[in-house]
Amino acid sequence: MAEIGTLVIRADAGPEIGAGHVMRCLALAQAWQDKGGRCVFVTGCSAGSLVERLNLEGMDVCEAAGVTGSREDIEKLIAVARDFDAAWVVLDGYKFTAKNQKDIKDAGLKLLCVDDNTDYAEYYADIILNQNIHACEEMYPSEICQSYTKRLLGLKYCLLRRKFLAYRGNERKYSKCVCKIMLTMGGADPENVTGKFLEAFSDFDLDGLQVRVIVGANNKNYQLLKKQVNGLDYGCEIIFAADDEKMVETMLWADVSVSAAGSTVWEHQCLGVPTILVAIAQNQKAIAENARNLSKCLSFEFNKQGSVDAGELFSLVTHDWFADEASCPVDSSGWFNTKRVVAAMLFGDIIIRRVESGDAQMLFKWACDPQVRQNSFNSAGIKWEDHVAWLESRINSDDCRIYLAISEYGKSLGVVRFDCGTEQEAIISITLAPEVRGYSLAASVICCGVSKFYAECGRFRVVAKIKPSNIASQHSFIEAGFSLASSSLGELSYNFN
Repeated sequence: MAEIGTLVIRADAGPEIGAGHVMRCLALAQAWQDKGGRCVFVTGCSAGSLVERLNLEGMDVCEAAGVTGSREDIEKLIAVARDFDAAWVVLDGYKFTAKNQKDIKDAGLKLLCVDDNTDYAEYYADIILNQNIHACEEMYPSEICQSYTKRLLGLKYCLLRRKFLAYRGNERKYSKCVCKIMLTMGGADPENVTGKFLEAFSDFDLDGLQVRVIVGANNKNYQLLKKQVNGLDYGCEIIFAADDEKMVETMLWADVSVSAAGSTVWEHQCLGVPTILVAIAQNQKAIAENARNLSKCLSFEFNKQGSVDAGELFSLVTHDWFADEASCPVDSSGWFNTKRVVAAMLFGDIIIRRVESGDAQMLFKWACDPQVRQNSFNSAGIKWEDHVAWLESRINSDDCRIYLAISEYGKSLGVVRFDCGTEQEAIISITLAPEVRGYSLAASVICCGVSKFYAECGRFRVVAKIKPSNIASQHSFIEAGFSLASSSLGELSYNFN
């Protein structure tokens, strides 16, 4: 693809709000960078270390103007977006308003709004992104959205940074004997909940207890916590402003983590860390309440006095994580895919139409691509005249349907073919345009193709036949709703459910 342009992000961090808004937007910025784009943060970050982190990541940083959500703030954001000829603007924060969204849209800019709990009375954004497990269509009815607004909802659009995604799907060994505890209460923790948990751990009867405390760059209680750690009667290390590498290292080290129910929950889930979730802010309650639907995850509530019941906490920490089977385990092929968000921004909705004779040259180019030939059961080269004859015969056949997938902005994305048998069975195959690979589009193209095929041809049994070596294709079909039906030495068969 051609250069995708500049992404301008408006998000803040500070002692009262933590760093979650900036850090999850950093994940989106990294994914945008990976596709060749430029990223600019407009922010009121109070921690210099966070601004330094953004600079080290190759992000431009501009200081926000005025009070968050004020006229001055939004005018500055629009000016920055125009100066950088922004392809998209991202808004992430609870102090922004519906009017802020409308002003950005009225300025002629494309807008993505990151949301958690229907935080606006009305939405003017082109895209609403709610990455949480409880996100659903009912939260964003048409009455509060515009007709053009798209909704990206749930963990399949979860924003995770590169370091965490690198460990996605890795097998993790769970300890039957818990002694290493990670403690993290987010980037700020204004009420010093961290101190309450450190005190509660003192009552634990655990041999060799070790605790690693992650203290965010905006935590105003850092010096107080350092003194508390020095007086503890168990092994405790305090880590200030941990980078992603240190966070990953600590999560892999820990037998269990006690964590605020903010954005870091999804980092824990990605790495398979047994986690006890604590809602330390109102906007975290929905995530903590849905902990039972997450893998290796429990929730903890403060008692009526607002303090930590050490006995209850101990029973959760020593839970049999080794044997625990959650009702909704992490699906590494379907969750935590920041690339899907970038794809939605660049391509929009997928449109399906029948292939025509005029598509022959484009389809020939795709079919001759080395990766396509390698993954085909017949890997031999193709001659142009044979391709044209084959295409004409298939276009005019009742036993075949070939569909072209196109983005709503006119970009050709790929082709889906259905070869129909005599017993109401259709064999599906898919080819993506080489220039759009790596955007996690395959599953969406498959789903749209199957829907179009069913609408035109009725309910066939749709089967995908894939080489065992083609792991990417297997994941795409599983994500699209297919399941393994049979296997042989050279072929895997997946049936559409």
